[in-house]
Amino acid sequence: MQEIEVKILEIDENKIIKKLENFADMISKDILLTTITFSNPYNDASVRLRKINNENIFAVKIKVPDKNFKIRKEYETRISNLNTFKKQLEILGYKQLLLQEKKRTTYKYKNSKIVIDKYPDIPAYIEIEGTKEEIKEIVDKLDYTIEDTTHINVYGLFERYDVDAKDLRFNK
Repeated sequence: MQEIEVKILEIDENKIIKKLENFADMISKDILLTTITFSNPYNDASVRLRKINNENIFAVKIKVPDKNFKIRKEYETRISNLNTFKKQLEILGYKQLLLQEKKRTTYKYKNSKIVIDKYPDIPAYIEIEGTKEEIKEIVDKLDYTIEDTTHINVYGLFERYDVDAKDLRFNK
């Protein structure tokens, strides 16, 4: 699967929600996601484990160069036991780099996904994932332009807001 996305940073969450309610369907509200990111000694692919409610997902993502959008080939699979899989990755040479929690509210518009993400110590932002055409349409409906978007990755967010993401949780 190919993932195409942009972010809009430092949003007014209530204002965005009101606009989304006019054209998109809410799928979930304030779901807690826990992400464990691993080093990858073999190549530059992103390797992570994620827990969403009672579902565990292993993902590998590979960058695809693009000037205006963040595009990655994404390979995901569900796993039954997060801790066992984490141990298996460590045996294979992967090391845990980061552990973060975030709260996510998800909307759907046509074939696109719009999420409002909130990490501790980082202002809320939206991420829009879909086709380039639908992303541009959604950005316009939210009264932004494509120039207002960024394809900064999560590590760039942590750096931008000077947040230590090694163990970023809401309640430590």
